[in-house]
Amino acid sequence: MGKRYLMKKVLIVLVAALLTGWIGKVALSVPEEPSKFDAIEVDTDVTVDGNAIEIAWEKATEYEISLGSIKVGLKAVYTVMDICILES
Repeated sequence: MGKRYLMKKVLIVLVAALLTGWIGKVALSVPEEPSKFDAIEVDTDVTVDGNAIEIAWEKATEYEISLGSIKVGLKAVYTVMDICILES
């Protein structure tokens, strides 16, 4: 199991824990049902470099999570092999 694979799994578990309330109180501010965090399917891989310049990120819905005074935006896309979550 590679380090990148393990980091993806840890990130997914952490986001799931935050969204379901396992860790702290999380308030979602979304245009739709707040219990959903939808990833959109994309045909091409996104580059994990922190720039988020691919068109796939523009198509994804941003969800805002508030942890006290800290606000974090999340977007998710997936391919057949990967799921990528962008934090902004």
